[in-house]
Amino acid sequence: EQQSSVRALFGFVARLTAHNLKQFVFIATLKTWSSAQTYCRMHHTDLAMIENEAENSEVRHLIPVEVHVWIGLYRVPWSWSDKSPSRFQLWGFSEPNNVEGIQHCVCENWSDANCDAPHVFICHQGDQKRSSVKN
Repeated sequence: EQQSSVRALFGFVARLTAHNLKQFVFIATLKTWSSAQTYCRMHHTDLAMIENEAENSEVRHLIPVEVHVWIGLYRVPWSWSDKSPSRFQLWGFSEPNNVEGIQHCVCENWSDANCDAPHVFICHQGDQKRSSVKN
């Protein structure tokens, strides 16, 4: 039901951030975190790596309704899907809480969740490094 309501609103959305060369893509298909990672790596670059508030805002604007959306962050230690350390985190109230010791993956609302739960997700593609333009 979540998938059909999301798909009815948006099937595919892509948007370039103004701060770097990453392109974020909303995928309206329910997948576990690892299945979403595989999909993103096959069709884009990886699950979304959100490195600052501007990128977080861009990603939030891609989400059509209030649903849980996988991003590329996972625990022990908090790292991105590509194994790079996470320097930016914007945890929700009382998060991360690792309920029942099984919440090792992260949704865009900055809450930890069970990696085996099916959610829609955000991929990114393009250069992960910020570009700077000199005048």
